Amino acid sequence: MDAFNNPIPGDKLEYDDVFSMSVILDEEFKAYQQVHDWMWSMRSPIDLSTHLYVKDCYSDATVSVLGNNQQIIGRYNFVDCFPVSLPGPTHKTTSSEDEPMLVQISFAFTRFKYEKAGYPVLPV
Repeated sequence: MDAFNNPIPGDKLEYDDVFSMSVILDEEFKAYQQVHDWMWSMRSPIDLSTHLYVKDCYSDATVSVLGNNQQIIGRYNFVDCFPVSLPGPTHKTTSSEDEPMLVQISFAFTRFKYEKAGYPVLPV
């Protein structure tokens, strides 16, 4: 075996391509519309007035993790995110009226850092 092709710990990091999350839809679908508009603005420009430049397509995102007592126990801090998938909302006719509608949104990102509650985030 060639010594130069041996894997070395820490020589590269590989993440899944995307992270996905379920988002509760409000009555006016505001979150859905915002993500939809963000994706629409990143498409190949037909009209430059509605197109974002590449640097404007990215946003950092923080996802809080809740424990059993609904307290934040940690956070995922994602860097350079942008939406890559926005399926239509799921409408269930068998759901109770108290059950919220959800939509699964997927984002691509460059890197992330996990922060336990009470500990500062190291620079990403």
